[in-house]
Amino acid sequence: MLKIKIFLFLLPCSIFSQSITGKIFDSESTVKGAQVINSTQNNTIFTNEKGTFTMKASVGDSLHFKSLFHHDKHIKLSKTDFNDVLVIELKKEVNALGEVRLTTDAKPKAFDPIDYTQQVSLNLKEDMKRNPHLYKPLPSGGGFNIFAVVEETVMLLKKKKPKTNPITFINYKTYDSLFSQDSFFNKTLLKENLHITEALKPLFFDYCDAQGLNTKLLKKANQFILLDSLLYLSKTFKTSLESSKKE
Repeated sequence: MLKIKIFLFLLPCSIFSQSITGKIFDSESTVKGAQVINSTQNNTIFTNEKGTFTMKASVGDSLHFKSLFHHDKHIKLSKTDFNDVLVIELKKEVNALGEVRLTTDAKPKAFDPIDYTQQVSLNLKEDMKRNPHLYKPLPSGGGFNIFAVVEETVMLLKKKKPKTNPITFINYKTYDSLFSQDSFFNKTLLKENLHITEALKPLFFDYCDAQGLNTKLLKKANQFILLDSLLYLSKTFKTSLESSKKE
């Protein structure tokens, strides 16, 4: 009995490990060739062409993600990380030039139409004193009123207001087009990551349509946010289906 206990104690921790699958993204696409390091178990792998990786790990292990042109990321695995695909976002490194000052530290004064009008009026009065012959009314009596023109210009500036674009939402047709034509949001992602079969696709798109996701999420910069939203909706969609079956 003592020998069995000693044998179990000496077994490597790796036999208690599980397999964890993950996918690494940045703001534009998946990250292939990224280094995934399990610091706890001293194990290293790399993501494939689709940014996906699978490795042995246990709850509490520390994972370190490294990729050229991206900031490193560290996480500690929890029990829930093994329930689904682990989604990791890496921030891109931006090589920015140092600050170049072309002007003084003084901030440019914002345009004020009232001050501008007053200044024009003062300059105009001064010029009228110096050159009165230039401001005589036309022979027909229809003189040119420069003050009226300036006042009208100021009123037009005041009336100009920034236009606000109405909020639009992603509809069924857009979802169908996205997963048919986009290189990232494709049928493989729909099936393997969102776990939506071809038969459930129309119903899922209807469900997403009803949730009212903003069309701004379709921009490349918001790709990761859209993916995260779709992962959440796929889970609530499956929950709704299960509830319907029970009823």
